[in-house]
Parts: sequence; structure tokens; C-alpha cells
Amino acid sequence: IVAAELFNQGNWQRVYACRSNPVVRQAFLGSTILILPIVFIAGLLGLMAVQFDIAGDTAFFGLLQSLNPPVWLVIMVLVLALALVMSSLDTLLNGIASVFTVDLLRIMPSQANVLRIARMLTVGVGIPAVAIASQGYSVLYLFFVADLVCAALLFPIIFSLYNRHQTAANALSSSIIGILTGLLFFPKADFSPLFPIPGGGDLLHSFAAALLVSTVITLIWNAIAPASAFDYANLATVRAYNEPAPEPEVSVP
Repeated sequence: IVAAELFNQGNWQRVYACRSNPVVRQAFLGSTILILPIVFIAGLLGLMAVQFDIAGDTAFFGLLQSLNPPVWLVIMVLVLALALVMSSLDTLLNGIASVFTVDLLRIMPSQANVLRIARMLTVGVGIPAVAIASQGYSVLYLFFVADLVCAALLFPIIFSLYNRHQTAANALSSSIIGILTGLLFFPKADFSPLFPIPGGGDLLHSFAAALLVSTVITLIWNAIAPASAFDYANLATVRAYNEPAPEPEVSVP
């Protein structure tokens, strides 16, 4: 979960929206204090669902139906659930569009249509996502697939921020090898072993293998064939290029 949240563009949008580092710390601390009791209550609801022999992605709604609540409470829960999904989707779409925008600014000489193209690409990404969602796959299982990818990407990407000799080829290759190694232990949709090997079908083995293998390959590659040191000063140039020009000062008589 930590690996996946480090790549959550919604978190980074909030980081860059804050005025200063102390504001970032206060915001995340305050959010944590509010979220912890909510997660605790959700966990208790899970224990209640087990008592009623309810499982699956819709366990919460199954539990709600078993308790025979009043109609007004059911409507309120449905409205809140819809608002939750819509707010998360809104953050996700903004994050995808922002990633496309930053990359397009580097390859397109004209900035006039960058935002429009980024939005079109975001819609293009959403089409296969809708097609996959329509198949009725387990949402929990899809989250596990994403967690596996993020576990393999975690160290190569973060290491790139602190090591001047890390290359894109190193990060990509070690991440792919980490993902393939994690797949050896990854379960099927019914959580049976994908491959009949010792430890197969165990999510902990899968995530740990992806993380460890990508980490080891990254470190070995940098030790054997270190690339030329990257100049972090170039990032300031890229940032200045992407930032809008300051508004001219207007003198007031």
C-alpha cells in the first residue's frame, strides 16, 4: 500500500498545492488523525461481515442489507459512496492529465494545445479502463495487480532522486524484472497459485520478491556500469520552462 500511494498522483497534487513544507506536514498529520478512526471503524465492519458470512468486494453493502436499516440510511450511504467514488475519480483524472501535460511540454515546441491534447489522452486511457471495469473483475484483485507493479517500481524510481548515476534504462529494466519475478508468486483471480512453486499464490512473497529483486538489480547495475553523473541543475531549467511567465507589474498612479 505504501508503494502504491507513493505513485498516487492525488497525493502529489496536494503536496504541490501547499504553500510550504510545514503546511504539507500539518495537512497530512491532520488528515491522518481524521482517517485513523474511520479505518478502525471500517475494520470493525469487516469483522461484523465475517459474522454474517459475507465476503467479497461488496461486503459492506451486503452487511448493510443484512442489518435491515431504514430506507433513509440506505439512501444516505449510497449518496456518500457515490460521492466518494466521484471525488477519487476526479483526482485520478486530474493527475493523469497533469502527467501528460508535463511530458508534452518537453516534446512539443508550441504550448497552445498541450492541455487539450492531455485531456484527449486522458479520455483515451479511460476507454480501456471502462472496458476492463465492465467485465466485472474483482476490484480487490485489480488493486493487488497495481500494488505489484508499484512494489517493483518503488526503489528504482526513488533511487533516481538521490543517485546521480541512475539511468532510465536501469530503472525500467530492473522494474520489469522485478514485476516478472513477483508474478511467479502472484495468485490467480481466485487466489490460487499462478505457478505451482513453493510460496506461490502468496501476496507477501510476490510483493517482497518484486521489491527485493528490483532493488538488487538496480544497485548491482549502478556498481558495475555507473553512468555519467546527472546535473540536477538541469531540473531548474526545465521547471523554469514549464512555469508560466510572470504577469507584468502595473503601476498605480
